[in-house]
Amino acid sequence: MSTPLELPWPWGVGQLAALVGVLAVASVTDLRQRRIPNLLTLIGALLAFTFAFMGGKSFLWTSLKGSLLVFFLLLALHLLSRGQLGMGDVKLGWVLGAFLGPEAGLAAVLWAFFLGGLTALLLLLMKKISRKDSLPFAPFFALGTLMVFLDPFSSGA
Repeated sequence: MSTPLELPWPWGVGQLAALVGVLAVASVTDLRQRRIPNLLTLIGALLAFTFAFMGGKSFLWTSLKGSLLVFFLLLALHLLSRGQLGMGDVKLGWVLGAFLGPEAGLAAVLWAFFLGGLTALLLLLMKKISRKDSLPFAPFFALGTLMVFLDPFSSGA
């Protein structure tokens, strides 16, 4: 099964640069301001779907499935967590799923939760945060995406 990030040269390079750019800006903004701008997620989604469109019907379908899977999974977690996972994170997940497709998108989210949970546990043990504190989550999406690229078993390829 193809993933949206398998476009040929030079489109694949531009697509990867767009994904890295969106995740970098989201991470910095989330760390500094504890928010992810709607404009950033809108631009990210437009870029993801534009690149997928350029790849043809199968790429566009894979991108759409990935975006919906990750969005609804994170929306459910947002509702269950009573807002601990913010809507900015949900919308960023939508973009991530659009870029990565369902398998790699889900793997990136699972890595993000694993790394975020591990970080929270370490910070709790070191008494740097309390159980009521929350962490900016966009950097963990970026790390989760990196892990998908580093671990070939995570991508569904």
